[in-house]
Amino acid sequence: MFSNIKKLAQKKTSKLFLTSSIVLITSACGGGGGSDAPNASPAATPPINSVGPVGSTPTNTATPVAPAPTLPPAPPFAIDSINPLEASEGNTITIKGIGLSQVKKVFIDQAELPFKVISEQVIEVTLTQAAQSGMLTLHKEGNVVQAAQKITVYGPQIDELSSTELNTGDTLTLTGKLLNQIKSVRLSGVILPKISQSNNKYSVSIPAAARSGFISFEDKNGEIQTLAQVVQIWQTVAQPVLRPAAGLPGQTISLLGQGMEQVEQVLFANKQAAHIQGRADSRLDVIIPENALSGPLTLIWGKRSLQSNTRFEVTPLLNISAMSPLSGPVDSQINLSGQGLDTVSSATVGGNSARIISKTSTQLTLQIPANGNGEVVLKAGTQTISAGNFKLVALPPTVVPPTKPTINLESVAVVQNYSQLIGEPYQRLVPGKTTIVRASLTTNTSKLASPRVWLSASLNGLPQGQPLEMSGPAFIPASVARAQLAQSFNVKLPEKWIKSGLSLRVDVDPEQKVSNGSSKSINPIVGQSTNMDLVLVPLQIDDDGKGNRISAKAPDEMAVRQMLSNIFPLASNSLNISFRAPYKLTTVGSTTEMKSIDNANTGSAGWNKALSELSQLRIKEGSGRHYYGLVPDPRFSGGIAGLGYVNPIGSGSANSTAIGLDANYDNDLKTMGHELGHNLSRPHAPCGGVRNPDKSFPYSDGKIGNTLPFDPLSNTLLTLDEDNNSDIMGYCDGRWFSDYNYAKVQEFLEQHNYALAPQAAGYTLPMNLIDISGSISEKGVSFDPISSRSGNIKAVTKGDYELHLIRANAKPIIQRFNPVEVADARGAVAHFFISVPQLGPLASIEIWHKGKRLDRQQGQTRAGATASPPSGAKVQWQENAGKLVMNWDIKQYPYLSVMHLGKSRQLLANQAQGGKIVIDLAGVPAGGQFELSLSDGLNPSLIRLQR
Repeated sequence: MFSNIKKLAQKKTSKLFLTSSIVLITSACGGGGGSDAPNASPAATPPINSVGPVGSTPTNTATPVAPAPTLPPAPPFAIDSINPLEASEGNTITIKGIGLSQVKKVFIDQAELPFKVISEQVIEVTLTQAAQSGMLTLHKEGNVVQAAQKITVYGPQIDELSSTELNTGDTLTLTGKLLNQIKSVRLSGVILPKISQSNNKYSVSIPAAARSGFISFEDKNGEIQTLAQVVQIWQTVAQPVLRPAAGLPGQTISLLGQGMEQVEQVLFANKQAAHIQGRADSRLDVIIPENALSGPLTLIWGKRSLQSNTRFEVTPLLNISAMSPLSGPVDSQINLSGQGLDTVSSATVGGNSARIISKTSTQLTLQIPANGNGEVVLKAGTQTISAGNFKLVALPPTVVPPTKPTINLESVAVVQNYSQLIGEPYQRLVPGKTTIVRASLTTNTSKLASPRVWLSASLNGLPQGQPLEMSGPAFIPASVARAQLAQSFNVKLPEKWIKSGLSLRVDVDPEQKVSNGSSKSINPIVGQSTNMDLVLVPLQIDDDGKGNRISAKAPDEMAVRQMLSNIFPLASNSLNISFRAPYKLTTVGSTTEMKSIDNANTGSAGWNKALSELSQLRIKEGSGRHYYGLVPDPRFSGGIAGLGYVNPIGSGSANSTAIGLDANYDNDLKTMGHELGHNLSRPHAPCGGVRNPDKSFPYSDGKIGNTLPFDPLSNTLLTLDEDNNSDIMGYCDGRWFSDYNYAKVQEFLEQHNYALAPQAAGYTLPMNLIDISGSISEKGVSFDPISSRSGNIKAVTKGDYELHLIRANAKPIIQRFNPVEVADARGAVAHFFISVPQLGPLASIEIWHKGKRLDRQQGQTRAGATASPPSGAKVQWQENAGKLVMNWDIKQYPYLSVMHLGKSRQLLANQAQGGKIVIDLAGVPAGGQFELSLSDGLNPSLIRLQR
C-alpha cells in the first residue's frame, strides 16, 4: 500500500507552466451526495490528495498515509441547455438537464435566485433585481454543477475607456451598451462628476480628489461592478510648503501641497536623494540625507519634475565635545569645542544672555554674564543644545588653590544592537528598544576614585525627568577598551525618552569634588518606530521518501523573539509572533523534490514551488502579515536551506514571504534571520561565493566592520573573531548584520510598518478576482494555473513589466508590475503575483518587458482538459466526521483550490490535481463558506457554498 502511494505520489509532481484557479466548497451538513462528474479511467487513476490536519500542533512527525475516504457513486446531475442566455430583470430562464428535481439553491454569480421545479429534467429561474451577469450554479445535497455558458442579464456594459492615463481636470469617456442605466461612476471609491450620458457613452471629469485605481460603476439597482483595467491619475503638483524650511541631516521635514503624495523622489541641491519616510494626501515626509546641501528641492514623479521656489537650508549638526573652564567669575570667558559652532546665533548661561566673543565651525568663545550661574544653552537655527553647567564663583583670594586632577570625557556612545558613537554613518536609534548610554572616562592620575557621573535628557529643548546617575568602575582608568562595558560609565535610558529631537548630556563630577569636572552633549539620531507581525507556517509534505507524510517541527516562540530582537532593528514589544495551522503543500509531493535541480538550473524545483505556494497562501488569505514557512527534511545533508524574496527599498508593496528548514536543523534560526533579511531588502553580502552580491557593501570580504554587537542576554559587547565576524547576509556563517545592512533593514521597516494582528472583515465579498502568478528566469516565463477568489486589492500603477490580458474582440487589459527576486536560487529567478478584478474569458496572456514580449500563454487547455460541455464545473462533495471529501471533473478542470471564509480567510488546498481530495477540517472554525476555484489553466470558475 505504502509503496503504491509513494509511486503514485511521484507521478503527480509534474512541472507546471500555467497558473490555475482556486475553487472553494463548503457544506454545513454532515451528509453528502453524488455527481456524475466523470473520473479518470482506472488505469490512469491519480492519487487522492489528502490535506491536513489543518489545526494540528506544529511538530515534526512522519506518519503513514492512511487510506482516504471515498464518495459513493453519484446520481446523474447535469445541465443540458439554458434558454435564453440573455434576459432582463423579471424574465424567466428555463434550465433543462438531468437530476434537477433535487436542486436546493440556484445562483447566478453571487446572487441567489428563486426557482421552480417543473420536473426531473426542467427548472425555471426568475431574474430578480439582484441578478447580475455571470455563471449559473445549481446546488443540491453534496453536489454542485455550474453552467459552461455565461448568462447575460441586460444591464450596463463598458467595452472601452478613452484613456488609461489622465491628469486631474481631464475628461474620461466610457463606451459600451445600456450606459444610460448607470447611476454613478467611481475611481478608487471617488465619485467622478458626470459630464454627459447616453445609451452607449458616459463621460466624466477627473476631480482633484481622484486617485489611481480601478473604475467601478453603479447600475440602476444599486449593484456595483468593477473593471479590471487600472487607470493612472496624475495630479497637479503644487509648489511645496516646506515645514520647516531648515533642518539637520537625519531630521524629517514635510512637503505640503496638492499632489505631494504622488511624488516619487526628492533631490536636494547637490542631487542627494532623500529617504521618503511617509506619505498622505497632500503631504510627503522625507529625511534630510547626510551630505545634503542648501538650495531648492527637486520633486520627481512619473516623467515630470518640479523645482521648489523655496530654498531649503541644511543646518550643520551642532555638537559640543568640550567646554572649559567649568567655573569662573563674571566676565570671564569660556571656550567650547565641537562642530557647527559657526551657526550659533545666541547663548545663555543660567538663563542670562551671554556675549559671543568669537566663533568658527569648531570653536566658540563666550563671556560670562552677571548671574551667569548654571546651564550653558546654545541656539542655532532649529537647534537648541545644552553644553553643560558653569559654576559662577567670586574672585579667589591671593592664595592659589591646589590643582585638581583632570578627567577626560573621551567619548559617549549609545548601545542598542550595537555600540555606536554619535555621528557614526549608520547610527540611528529604534524607538522602544532597550538603550544603554556609555561614557568613557580616562585620567593620567593613578588610582583616582571615580566621581559621580550624571546623564540628563531633553526632547526638542524640554527637560525629561530627573538626571540619571551612571554606574562605572570604582577608579578612573588610564584607557577604556571598546568591548568592555565594565570599564565605562553606563545607564539604561527610559524607553519613553527615545524619540526624535532627543538630546543627551553627560556631566562628570559636576560638584567638582574630585576634579574640575567635564561634560559632553550629544544628539543621537532617532528613527521611526518599527514592528513585525510574523506568522510561522509549519509545512507538510506527502512523502518523506518512504511513503510517509512529514510535518515540520516549529521552533520555540521565545527563541524566535529573542533572535529577532537581538539582530534586527525591532523592539521586543513591537513583535507579534504567531503559528498558523500546518499547511500541506500541494505543488510538492515528496522531499526528494527539495533536493533535485530543475531543468533551468535555477536550484531545487521543490524549493521554488514551496516558496511560490507559500506566497500565494499569504496573499490569498488576505494577510498583511509576514509568512515564514518551515520546511521538513529529516535527512538534510547540505544544499539549499532556505529561500526568500528580495524586496527593494522604496517598493510600493512587499512580498513578505520566505521559507527555511525547520527546528530539526541546527542553524534554523540563523537561516530564518538570513531569509528575513532578504525580505527586508538585503541582497547578499560578498562572502562565500554568493550570487549577485551587494556592490555597495562597504566592508571587505563581507565582514561586519568594526562595530561591536551587543548581546542583551549576557549584557556584553561581542568581539568577533575571523571565524564569525561575517555579515549574516553572506555564506560565511555570520550571525549578525553589519551596521550598514542593519541601517538598510531599519530603513525598509520604517517604510513598511505592519498593522499588528490584522483581522479580516468576515467573509464579505466585495469583488471576484483572478490571480496570475509565475516565474521569470533566463529560460523564459513559467505560468502557474490562473485561479479565482473573492477579495479586495490595491491597484498597482508602476512597474517595468506588463501583463497583457487578451480577450476575444476586445482591447487587451494591461497591468504593470515588477517581479520580485528570489534570493539563494541558482541563477536569476524572479516570481510575480498579480490580481485583477474578474473579467470575461481569456484567449491568452502575455508578459512584456521594455516593449518586448517575453512569453505568451495561448488559450488551449492543458493536462487533459477538454472543450466545455453543456455542464461546466462539476463537484461532488461531502463533509463528514471532520473531513471534506471532493471529487471533480479533471478533464474539464485539472486544478482545484479550496478556501474557508469565516472571520478570517484560510486556504485549505492550492492547485490540487487528480480529481479527488480529502481535507481534514480540524482547526477550521464552524460555519462560514467554502470557496472553490476550478481552473483549466487559463480560465477559472468560482463556486461558493454555505456550510
